[in-house]
This record gives sequence, C-alpha cells and structure tokens, in this order.
Amino acid sequence: MMLLAAGASAEISFGWREMIAQGGVVLAVLGIMSVLVVAVALDRYFALRLGQPRPEFMAGLRPFLDYGDRDRAVSYTNAKPGAISRTVRAGIAAWGEDREYVEEAMWRQRQVEVLGWENRLSWLGTIGSIAPFVGLFGTVLGIIHAFQALSRDQAGGPGVVAGGIAEALFTTAAGLLVAVPSVVLFNVFSRKLRVLRAELDSAAPRRAAGWCA
Repeated sequence: MMLLAAGASAEISFGWREMIAQGGVVLAVLGIMSVLVVAVALDRYFALRLGQPRPEFMAGLRPFLDYGDRDRAVSYTNAKPGAISRTVRAGIAAWGEDREYVEEAMWRQRQVEVLGWENRLSWLGTIGSIAPFVGLFGTVLGIIHAFQALSRDQAGGPGVVAGGIAEALFTTAAGLLVAVPSVVLFNVFSRKLRVLRAELDSAAPRRAAGWCA
C-alpha cells in the first residue's frame, strides 16, 4: 500500500515546467497579457511623470508675458518640454487675438495632452477585466481534459486526472496573477491622471490666456 501511495504521489506531482506545459494556449495568452501590462505600465509611468506641470514654469514665463515679449516667451516654452509648455505655446500662437480665441486654442491643446495621457491606459482596465475569464476558460478546459482522461482509464486512479486538475488550477492562478496588478495599476494611473488634469487646468488655460490676450 505504501508503494502504491508513493507511486500515485509521484504521478500527480508537477513541477513548474510541467504545469506551464499543461497550461497550453491559455497560459500563452495570459503570458502575452502580462507582458502588455508591464509595457503599458512603464509607458504610462514615464508619460505621466514627464507630463506633470512644474510650478516654476509659470513663474519663469510670466515676466515675458507681462512685458509682451512674444519671441522670448516662445523660446522659453520651447526649452521646457511638457504638457503645460505646449498648452501655453498654443495660446502664444494666438497672440493678439481676443481672449476667447486664445482660451479656445489652449483648451484644444489641453484636450490633446489629456488624451495623450489616457492613451493605452484602457488596456490595463481591459486586461484586468478579462484575464480572470481567460484563466477560467483554462480551468474549464483542464476539467474537461481530466474527465476525458478518466473516461479512457477508469481504473487509473488519481494520476489519470492529475494533469487536467493541475492545468485547471494553474491557469486560474495565472489569470488572477495577471488581473490583480492590472486593476491596481489602472486605478493608480487613473487617479494620477485626475490630479494632473486638475493641475493643468489651474496652471495654464485661464491665467495664461489672460496674459496672452
């Protein structure tokens, strides 16, 4: 009996390589999703970090606008990359027009900047939503394989269904492992985006439009 138990234990034990092999196409899809999550997270991190308004930017620009020095104001904004500099530059390009026209030009650029920040952010939310279902699909396939193996060899014991069960559990875990960080990152970046949008609104459009008009 002890020998049979040991043999069964050996049959149903799986290492990481065996479990990955059992995961098949479903696990490959989850692997691709995980790579996308990392890539999008890094891309959005640097995009939002570089796009963050700098308080000193408006302080350095104000003297040029107060004295009506358009050329130096343009040179200053060209030397300062970022969303706020591009937004102000759009207003400077409308220099001499009425206030509403300048504000409209800056508002359009503001929308471009916000859309740029939001670019590909929805991927994280989408992956976070569907990854558990992909893992669940792998679970269903694993259970099907387990019952198929059991129907072919009803006297084989637990070793017959171990492969399918391992596949089912592993894909479920992989789906959650991809989904949870995706949802967390999506929420973190969404909150950061709301903060940046508020900072951009308070720093650029209204105040700078009044100086440029």
